[in-house]
Amino acid sequence: MFIISNNQILVFRQKLKDESFSCSWLDRVRHLYLSAYSLLTNQLAKGAQPLQT
Repeated sequence: MFIISNNQILVFRQKLKDESFSCSWLDRVRHLYLSAYSLLTNQLAKGAQPLQT
């Protein structure tokens, strides 16, 4: 799971109030999530350890 700070949540809520921004922002987040998920599953399929951050 991703760890989200309180400041990021506040910024997220503030930006959601701007409808023109929210759609593109959510698309970007979904793209990043899918990219990270596919990368992680590819690493696990190769028998590698999950990336340490």
